[in-house]
Amino acid sequence: MIFLSALNIVILFVLLRIDRDKSFGNIFSAGAIFIYFALLPALSNFYFSIYQDKLYSVVLSLVAPQFRDLFYVKAALTFTILGNILTYIGIYIGANSRNKWFNFILNNLLLHKFHRHIWGDDEHNDKVNKTLFNFGIITYILGILVYIIFLKKMGGLISLWAEMNTRSTKNAGLGYYQTFYMIAIQLGAIIIIWYSFQNKKKLLRYIIVASTIMIIGSMGARGPVIIFIISTMIMYHFLIKRIKTLINPKYITAIILLPIFIVVMLQLRSNSLSFYLNNKDVLIENSIESFESGFIARVGRLERDIVILKYFTDNDFWWGKSFYGLVYAPIPRSIFPKKPPNDSGMYLRVMALGQKVTPPMPVSQLGSSSWPEWNWVGYMNWGLPGFILFFYFSGLLFGKLFKYITFHKYPVIASCIFSILAVGGPPILSPPGIINLLMFFIVTFILMFFAFLPFKVRIHY
Repeated sequence: MIFLSALNIVILFVLLRIDRDKSFGNIFSAGAIFIYFALLPALSNFYFSIYQDKLYSVVLSLVAPQFRDLFYVKAALTFTILGNILTYIGIYIGANSRNKWFNFILNNLLLHKFHRHIWGDDEHNDKVNKTLFNFGIITYILGILVYIIFLKKMGGLISLWAEMNTRSTKNAGLGYYQTFYMIAIQLGAIIIIWYSFQNKKKLLRYIIVASTIMIIGSMGARGPVIIFIISTMIMYHFLIKRIKTLINPKYITAIILLPIFIVVMLQLRSNSLSFYLNNKDVLIENSIESFESGFIARVGRLERDIVILKYFTDNDFWWGKSFYGLVYAPIPRSIFPKKPPNDSGMYLRVMALGQKVTPPMPVSQLGSSSWPEWNWVGYMNWGLPGFILFFYFSGLLFGKLFKYITFHKYPVIASCIFSILAVGGPPILSPPGIINLLMFFIVTFILMFFAFLPFKVRIHY
């Protein structure tokens, strides 16, 4: 187990070295971004391979007894290495090839014809900067308005913070509101921050950064705050000034603070804020005690992968049935009570409890929790060929997105969009991953359509 987890880390560093040479030292190329995020679970796996007592008490304790087999842990590590290699190959091919149909789709999604001129040689003139700033402001304001509506439906911010552990229950049925304001606020904020650097408006930058973190973090969510911070850094690299190395005191400080933030927010979500305000020592103690389970284990996915491998050793593959949720997604559950879940990770969570699942199944039979299956959804449906295809194609899409912005010489909006999508690495092609990706582009399209038209941006063909 130690050998496999160490081998995975070595392979990732070899790929990083190759990528640095091929991308001329660009530390935020598509390949480099993938490797950074792949290193987190790799280091998690290495930690638990050394401390195998922790492997059993922290990781394997989360699954039913029949899955607690070291053979499947080693098999999962082997598949992880294969998945990383396939993903990088996909990224490399995607970033070094062009496809006119892919460009055609992106050009239409990004309303290329409405603002094509801002991707030309005058990209940084005052008029263009102002147009992009206006777009960022409108997008940001729309996001705040939807956020306010969302808060009212949740019962208000004070009520939510008083009982943060009830967030998931109160959030039921409001996912579209949350998705819209998260996308709008983050995209608008990043564009405004870009403008503040171009025009040396430090106060504006500080206000936007602080307000954005407060707003998107006010729901107790950790992911959106991390996405915003990292995507802002990637945007800065592409559009402001190239970052040559991450070995820098401020970046190292951020890397240290992020795990602390994740663990503390996890505690706040497991109990009320009022409790921890009166028991600050308990918050600190619980955060320290849960660092292994709240961070080290959470950045890995061994407990999920061993369930998948063992379960489908004894049961038939699903042959695409877990994707039925995508077909029925537009139908309201009030009309179709037996509607299967959009989040197919709910199947995996039930599997981990030792139960057999046969998609498609109604949500009422699956509970409310989910374990994201990631691109392992290919294996769950079509076995090894599906695993190979999904990991490779995920990397290919990521590489092509990167190729798109480099080919167009880093256009502002497209680069900001890529900066947000890049956090976490290549796109996830599971049903919830596909829905999230579609929602991101649909919301972005709507925002650009309504924000750009009032300015009558001249059309160039």
